[in-house]
Amino acid sequence: MYRKTELFYEPLKEPYDIMKPIEEGFPAGEMSKEEQAFLCGLIRANSPKKLLEIGVAAGGTTAVIGNCLSKVSPDARMYSVDISSRYYRAPEKESTGYLYNQVNERLRFANFHKFMLGRSIPFWIDEIGAGIDFLVLDTVHSLPGEVLDFLCVLPYLSDGAIVVMHDINYNLLSTYSNGVNSYATKVLFSSVRAGEKYYDFDSPRTNIAAFRVNCDTREDVWNVFSSLSITWEYIPTMVDIKKYTSIFLRHYGITEALEEWLKSLLYLQEKAQAKKIGNVDKEIEHIRETVKKHNSTYIYGTGLKGARMVDLLDKIQISGFCVSDNYPTEGEYLGKSVRHISEVSVGEGIVVLASDSEECLWHIYENEIPHVVVSDRLWKTYNCL
Repeated sequence: MYRKTELFYEPLKEPYDIMKPIEEGFPAGEMSKEEQAFLCGLIRANSPKKLLEIGVAAGGTTAVIGNCLSKVSPDARMYSVDISSRYYRAPEKESTGYLYNQVNERLRFANFHKFMLGRSIPFWIDEIGAGIDFLVLDTVHSLPGEVLDFLCVLPYLSDGAIVVMHDINYNLLSTYSNGVNSYATKVLFSSVRAGEKYYDFDSPRTNIAAFRVNCDTREDVWNVFSSLSITWEYIPTMVDIKKYTSIFLRHYGITEALEEWLKSLLYLQEKAQAKKIGNVDKEIEHIRETVKKHNSTYIYGTGLKGARMVDLLDKIQISGFCVSDNYPTEGEYLGKSVRHISEVSVGEGIVVLASDSEECLWHIYENEIPHVVVSDRLWKTYNCL
């Protein structure tokens, strides 16, 4: 049964009296006051010593958390991570967390606080270290989003740590058309096993929830990993994928099986993204426009799909073909040289994956090589399956 927590409004008043958003209509916090009071209620009930916030934006909620910690846990250490160093609503005007800085300049919070901006959480987590007993997740809300972030941070959470997730019903409540796919925190909340879950089940408009980490959370973490097979809304950068993967392989054991699963998952998610590009004609146009941004183009695959891709690229000149490392490369194909995929490195251009290869995609990610994946829908249209 879900639990409720007592709302704590007192820490909100002083920050809200001080905060001045840069433009009228901009929020003083991404959370409503009731949601911030839910968060502060959990902070008061648990008196955390090491709090991690992922997702800062303007920093209004950061300021409220800082004020709350000063009142109930002044010795706490707080870390605020955001992938962007500039405020996403007005990057040309303000830096991420500017509202926190406004408030802290006046109130001088007692607790230690550090912004860690411009990179995703796997780049910061080792510096933050273990012993995190309170985590606030409020980032992109679309998969893989907060699911990846939680899996990255879980090995650094203390037993009994509280995890708070915002916008768990954003897919239903958002006024933006792309909000219908914003259900990452709900997926996480529903798939994780925990000692206690906090959520007002009386209203489907409740947009914030929390849970307490216990031994079941760690033992059944594969439920959360499994949720990553739900179609992603976006693909993280190659640099981020590498960093998340290194954290997972270091902390979750059964390295070989996990690595193979991640390879398959990533490849299938890339192909799913390709299918989302309108119809086949739009996908072909997308491939052409992407390829044109690079000086050199290599096609992975020398069979029927490779030949057809040459035709689909129309008048775009290709530099050559590449194949799996266990495939012979003697001679040429369609008058172009053939190389092993391991011989292609960053800076040499873009690779079009005409043929299926999880190993090829993994090499591309490890070496941060620009690439484009082709959907099965396209090949079915051209009788290449």
